[in-house]
Amino acid sequence: LTYFATNQELQKKTIEQLLEEKFAPYIGLTREKMASKLGVTVNPKHKSFIPTLISALLGVKGTKLDSIAEFAKANIQFKTVRLKKNGQPKESMSFTNIHFTEIVKEEWEDSFLYNYFSETKLLFVVFQFDENDVLYFKGIKLWQMPEETIENELFDYWTEIRRVVNEGVQFVQTKNGTGNNLPGSKFNGKFHVRPKGRDSSDTVALPDGQMIAKQCYWM
Repeated sequence: LTYFATNQELQKKTIEQLLEEKFAPYIGLTREKMASKLGVTVNPKHKSFIPTLISALLGVKGTKLDSIAEFAKANIQFKTVRLKKNGQPKESMSFTNIHFTEIVKEEWEDSFLYNYFSETKLLFVVFQFDENDVLYFKGIKLWQMPEETIENELFDYWTEIRRVVNEGVQFVQTKNGTGNNLPGSKFNGKFHVRPKGRDSSDTVALPDGQMIAKQCYWM
């Protein structure tokens, strides 16, 4: 494990305060200017670009941010958020792929969704498009899902996925390909199910033997 703060710093300040101090000098910069300031050379189109920036900013090596000791101890996971000019998120956030044979056997308090969102803090690294459609760094936010959301919307989402899978997923052909009746983006305004695989041929088996493109939890 790698540390980004000293014991003395952690005794005086919270992890959130230390992170805000580390990130503050880069607010208002584009990703490219951040990279230049940090002395990092990496392709902005590459998936590892933001993790590489964050690692350099925190003074740690590599892009595996969960190997940062403070992140591991506090159960912090990082997510990049891109906001449109009006401040709304540009896209939904994906988590892990759904294991359909497991979710139908789970009890709520032993479920992946309950445990992940009860125990994990998310470090949102936020970028926003300006009036000229240039993406710049806006700041960070350490966030944990409120218990009320977990016990209401998240529980309803988990229950609905289980109901659909237990009754048998129904498939329908649409102009965009094959759709299904798993909870979509209009389900409760917070969570939905969407494919996340290499392509439509990247499939998994449902408990009833039907095959489905790999699906993911989205928020």
